[in-house]
Amino acid sequence: MRSRTYAYNGIILGILFGMAAGAYTESVPIGVIVAILGSVVCFLIIRFLENLLGRGIDKATDAVANQFAKRSQKSTPQSGNLADRFQTSAPSQPTATQTGVFCTKCGAEVKPGSVFCAKCGAELKKN
Repeated sequence: MRSRTYAYNGIILGILFGMAAGAYTESVPIGVIVAILGSVVCFLIIRFLENLLGRGIDKATDAVANQFAKRSQKSTPQSGNLADRFQTSAPSQPTATQTGVFCTKCGAEVKPGSVFCAKCGAELKKN
């Protein structure tokens, strides 16, 4: 998970609060007490906010990952064969038969898997 924390800045904030309280009341013991209590409270508040934000970020990234997983499951075949998952789902051009594939515009024979006719340049349509 996350290893970096900014909660130690709470100690600095507590010391600053203690210095301000000591200067305001002109009492060193009150300043020390406020510094200690302020440090603890600020540390805990910052740590709580970090955990709260971290859980929110984790939930958001999980939700995004689940959406991507759902979309990829819809678009990929669920075959047990791994090689089938890397094949294109459907060819965008006519497939070859035993007699061959012919251009619908000029009638010339085209190679199986061609997208355009080599003779006239017409785009081959799916059958």
